[in-house]
Amino acid sequence: MARVFDISPLKINGQTVPMAVRVDARAKRLILRMDNHGKLTVTCPGDRYVDAAIQMARSRTGWIADRLAELPEPAHLRPGVAVPVLGKERMITFSPSIQTGVVTPDSVSVPAAVDNVGDVVVSTLAKELKRYCRNCADHWQDSLGVQYSRVRVRDMKTRWGSCTARGDLTFNTRLVFAPPQVLDYVILHEMCHLRFLDHSPEFWSLVENHCQDYLVQEAWLKSEGRSLFRYGAVGDVSLPPKRTSVTELPPPG
Repeated sequence: MARVFDISPLKINGQTVPMAVRVDARAKRLILRMDNHGKLTVTCPGDRYVDAAIQMARSRTGWIADRLAELPEPAHLRPGVAVPVLGKERMITFSPSIQTGVVTPDSVSVPAAVDNVGDVVVSTLAKELKRYCRNCADHWQDSLGVQYSRVRVRDMKTRWGSCTARGDLTFNTRLVFAPPQVLDYVILHEMCHLRFLDHSPEFWSLVENHCQDYLVQEAWLKSEGRSLFRYGAVGDVSLPPKRTSVTELPPPG
């Protein structure tokens, strides 16, 4: 089982960069990653490589600076901020006449009396995303001749969506900020797993039969998916970075 512990942060161009070491016996190399919040993690296969891993991380200042420059600019979920919700820009607003958050054609409205505005916006958007995903899943189960069990939405570290053998579908809450065609593709992708619980040629053929431009949507997720993490108060989750820095293991010392 991997073990993770924090170490002293780095200073890069005057910016403090938090850093952790991950010791994982399955690792074959020293691997440096940065998550969507600017935290570095350097992975090594054992305690005897920790010093080498830290030295490797501290030697990658240029790589780290480049990754910092790629981080999405944060956008806080608060009144007066416009956010894309299911393909349309909507303004976050206070409303004195409601008791719970509501998504309208032009806004995401929250009760005027709440203190935790970000949390209310998050839960409101999660409900809206779940409703959208369920409606799409209902459509696709008829077209594909499959049946799902339930739909859930939650923050996930490494996936945009998932499907179990029991038919449980789960979608990443960040997808509420994605273009509709991207979200629709992710839903279709997971529904196709109800026929093929793998990524076999048969699976991809089924996907392409129902979404001819699926490679365009895949490319968007790979190149632009990180931008969905710029919206604050949605949870501290991180997708795998677009790039990593890898170093061959030094001789044991």
